[in-house]
Amino acid sequence: MQIPASFFGTYKETRATCRKLAKQLMKGQAWQEIIANESMVDTSEKAGMLVLAGSPGANADPWGPQFYCYLCFEEALQLYTEEKISFEVSYSVFEFSLQTCWGVLSLLSPQNKMWFYPFKRLSREERDNQGFRPMLFACLQHWDTLYNEGKRYSTGGPHTQDLWQTNTSLKFILANMGVSKELLKGPYPENGIKPIITSVLEN
Repeated sequence: MQIPASFFGTYKETRATCRKLAKQLMKGQAWQEIIANESMVDTSEKAGMLVLAGSPGANADPWGPQFYCYLCFEEALQLYTEEKISFEVSYSVFEFSLQTCWGVLSLLSPQNKMWFYPFKRLSREERDNQGFRPMLFACLQHWDTLYNEGKRYSTGGPHTQDLWQTNTSLKFILANMGVSKELLKGPYPENGIKPIITSVLEN
């Protein structure tokens, strides 16, 4: 999987870099332009966890360099929360992110589940059509690549698991759209996740 090189490093390094990238939104620069300037690395060529939440602590970084997949989007969301960028700007980040595998992965982070909360200001139909459904379509497109990364995902600490075992915003969306908690908390479905997502989208 291709992912921005700025996402790889120690927590402290990556947090600082991602904060600088996100702050360019305040200057009116489009997210796709910001990312276009970033070099990419392949996750198959670098060892390391795909970290979706958590940090090793404020005063130490015992994990060493990892892929901190959620930090850039967390920083951008913070700007929206602090009303430093508009809903329209934040939504443009969301829309563009659905076009890339790494962007979808960033939005799958439990830390970034809050990206879907602003849609609560909308009606249920608008929320589903503008937030939940586009994310589900993107997950259909990119799931195999993300799941095939194997047990590299971490949501805090050195313990890793596969993407289905991980607490993600996908489960949050599916639960809000009527999928049972038993299924979402159970083992990976025998036929995979795509039939479940497809069924939800068809309803």
